[in-house]
Order: sequence, then C-alpha cells, then structure tokens
Amino acid sequence: MHRFWFCFFLTSLLSIETALAIPPPDFFINIFQQFLQLFGIITAFVIVAFYQTKAWVINFYYQNKKQVKLSGLILVIVLIFSLIFSYFWSVKQEQVWKTQVTSEIKNVIETAEKKIDPQILADLKQRHLDISLAGSEKKDSHILLSRDGEIDWDTFRNEFFNEEGTLIIDLREKVAFDYGHYPGSVHSRLADFVFGDWQTINLDEAKNIIVVCYVSTSGALVTEFLRKLGYTNVYFLKNGLVEAVEQDKDDIFEGEVFFSEQVWDIQDLSSAELLPEWQGIDTRSNAVFETKGRTGNLNLYWEMTTTPEIEKFAEKLDKTKTYYSVCDSGLTCYSASILQGYLEKRGFIVQGRLDWRNTK
Repeated sequence: MHRFWFCFFLTSLLSIETALAIPPPDFFINIFQQFLQLFGIITAFVIVAFYQTKAWVINFYYQNKKQVKLSGLILVIVLIFSLIFSYFWSVKQEQVWKTQVTSEIKNVIETAEKKIDPQILADLKQRHLDISLAGSEKKDSHILLSRDGEIDWDTFRNEFFNEEGTLIIDLREKVAFDYGHYPGSVHSRLADFVFGDWQTINLDEAKNIIVVCYVSTSGALVTEFLRKLGYTNVYFLKNGLVEAVEQDKDDIFEGEVFFSEQVWDIQDLSSAELLPEWQGIDTRSNAVFETKGRTGNLNLYWEMTTTPEIEKFAEKLDKTKTYYSVCDSGLTCYSASILQGYLEKRGFIVQGRLDWRNTK
C-alpha cells in the first residue's frame, strides 16, 4: 500500500510545472517552490527506505529466529565477561601503579635523607647560636660568618639578576616577602629551608643560586650550608636588603621593603613594667633559655623553628592571656617583633618585648 502512495506522491511532485523566473520578490517565491519539490522527493525516498528496511529486518528475524536469539545471547555473555575482565584488570593495574608510585616516593625520600650529613645541619644550628650569642654580648657577629660566595649589589644586578637560570631564594619572613621581593624569587624561611625546603626547591636545575635576607646573616649561613651539600654555584648578597635600601639600589625590587617597626607598634618593656599575670615567650635558643630563661616563660626559638611547628605552638596559647616576648640580640629581637605581629594577627594580646640588652 505504501508503494502506491509513494508513486502517487512522486507523480504529483513531478507534474508541477517549473516556475518562470520573474523579477523579485516573485523570484524568491519560485526558488522556495523548487526547494519544496526537492525536499518532498528526499522525504519520500527516506520514508520508502525506512519501511523497506523495517520489512527486511522483520522478515530476517522470523526466518532466522533461533539464530538471532543465540547470537544475542552470545553477545550478552561476551559483554558480561568483558566487563568482569575489565574490572579485575583495572584493579590489578591500580595496585601495580600504587606500588610503583610508593616505591618512587620512597626512593626520593631515601635519596634526600642520605644526601644530607646530620653534622652539616648541626653545624648550621651551632653557627646560628654563636651569632645570636655574640649579638647578645654586643659583639660583631659578622666575623663568625663565612664570606665564601659573597657578592655585592652591582655584581648581583649586572651579572646575575637578568641571567637565565638564576634562582633567587628569599629567606625573610612571609610577611616581609609579601610586602616586596625581587621578581621571580622563591620564598622560604630560614628554618623551613634548612629543615626540608631545600629538598623540594629545584636547586639542581639552577645555573646560579642567589640567597637574599635582611643583613646577610641568614644568607651567609644558607650559602655555607648549600656549599657543604655540593652546590658550588651559591652566592649571598653582601649586607642584605638593608644596604640596598640605604644606597637606593633597590630599583629592581618589586613592592616595599618591610620593617616590623613601621608596621607594628613594638614596645620595649623593662622588667619593672611586667605584670605577674603576663606570659612571656622567649625567642632565644633552647640552650640559652634553659640557662637564662625566666621560670614560667615559654620558649620558641623562632629563627630555627619551622612554620608548621610555630602554628602548632600558637594553637596551644590561651587568648585570654596577655603575652610579651623576650630577646637579647639583633636576631632574637627581630624574631620577637615578628612574633608579636604573628600573634596579634591571630587575635592575641601582646604588650611588647623585653630586650635583656637594655636591662643590663
């Protein structure tokens, strides 16, 4: 029946006379009529093809009913087995991948742990302590520093700064780094760097490593530390950022140079001003604190304490108490001012710092 209607429809379409072209807008109407004719032919062809295909499929199914069902069953079984195999294969591959990754991570950790001699780290901590003690006795602590790798600012700016492959490591506190730093520099506090960051920063690919700090103390220590580890291309800036500010050589510096006294109200306290209910936090080394620290005070050797350990220390403090810091040298008193800003930012009350150099 559908063949009859198709032939009737096709004959009707072909019997339509072709329209003569006339000037617009009739010209567009003629084009539209021809488009409808073509569309009708295509539609009729699709309809016939659909019904013919449907009839063939139905006829094939009834003639080969058993074979079709069997083939369908086989296909379902194959799919089920494929899914089961894929699942177990993926689980196995995941186990292999985890084993490989765990092994690689273990190798990296073991390599890093074997790379450093514990004595090198112990020497750095002792050197830092000696410098701090010299400062507390108002002695020149710079004579204790190694000058190997020291460069002046002109050398840094003209020879290293724009050279491809130069890595600048900024050892100052995070708040100071956020205020301003040299373009492209990497931040890592002194304690964070020597206790682990040096293993994660890609030092091996650097052509030259420049260490930046305030007055070159930390820079000299880290330069010596890295050179003992085999990095001979390490340099530190003579007199640090302080000299850059004083001599206006910070034209390539982005932002502002941070000074704690300009940001926070750091009050120097005397022993007579301390109230009994106040809690002291001693920023000097553990060895100094054990011999000279006040009973009841807390000890936080800021310069040699990593950031995660500082955060754990702060979590244990009581916000209902009033605190003050204790120091006795340029290094520890700078740490005391940073500690005050750190605690005040977290909602603690800090009255100021007790500098033992001013009480002697």
